[in-house]
Amino acid sequence: MTTMPSNLIDFAPLAAEEAVQRLLAQRWAGLYDLSGGAVWWAPTAIDELGNEHAGTVDCSGLIAWAYKYRRRQWNCNEILGDARGPQRRWMLVHRGERVRPGDVIVHAGPDLDHDGVPDANGHGHIGGIATVDERFEHLLTDYELLGVVHSSGALQLHVDPTDPLHRKYGTTRLTNAAPWHLNGYVVRARHVVYAAA
Repeated sequence: MTTMPSNLIDFAPLAAEEAVQRLLAQRWAGLYDLSGGAVWWAPTAIDELGNEHAGTVDCSGLIAWAYKYRRRQWNCNEILGDARGPQRRWMLVHRGERVRPGDVIVHAGPDLDHDGVPDANGHGHIGGIATVDERFEHLLTDYELLGVVHSSGALQLHVDPTDPLHRKYGTTRLTNAAPWHLNGYVVRARHVVYAAA
């Protein structure tokens, strides 16, 4: 049984490479459930530990688990709001800066009243960048050059074409960045450590 670490902090330092490994280890895992996802010290993102519905994960739950932080209020809207504002935990990766594996890609939920603030009950989407082709320059035009691990209800229960038995698998996939190419932002978690370039 996995227990809560005695030295628990809200954001546990980790290397970008470890975040990518944790993301990739969850490919094909779980079913989608909004607010699903285990605590970061659980063995998998779909574990029952801290998960309202064991076996499930949503996009924010996957990122919180892989990047080792307590999910709490950190959904897509809050992460993007912090990166665009006070930058307590997240910061924008600006155009011209190098996008790296371990960065996160996010778009906020809808803003139906056009007040510049995402609607409280609107949902965005978030994923962890696992691969960056060296030709990548800009999200709008080069989205297919990023490999992103994310969880989406639209992805679940698809047949794995590489499986000879054609079994159906879960919601967590490695895709390109198409879901974010028109309105996404690349952000970097302040507690993640990157190897020297």
